[in-house]
Amino acid sequence: MLPAQSRTDSVIEPGALYRNLRRLEENENVTSYWDTTGAGAARRFYTLTPKGEEHLREWAAVLKQLSVSMKNFTEEVEKVFDSGS
Repeated sequence: MLPAQSRTDSVIEPGALYRNLRRLEENENVTSYWDTTGAGAARRFYTLTPKGEEHLREWAAVLKQLSVSMKNFTEEVEKVFDSGS
């Protein structure tokens, strides 16, 4: 099994991914079902619930603010190095 990839190409450990999916399901943020049709092993599919969609919106807002903060920080660091200090 190949490791899952994020948009930054960093490796996502499958064990951590599935632990988090189980936690999201326990908290009613996602539902899942097994697809046993077709050849090969059964596959589990996940779907966001309305509660999960709200949770995702909240996390997106948090990450957006973090992104702004990180951008400001990196710009300040660049100023320090550009000024020769």
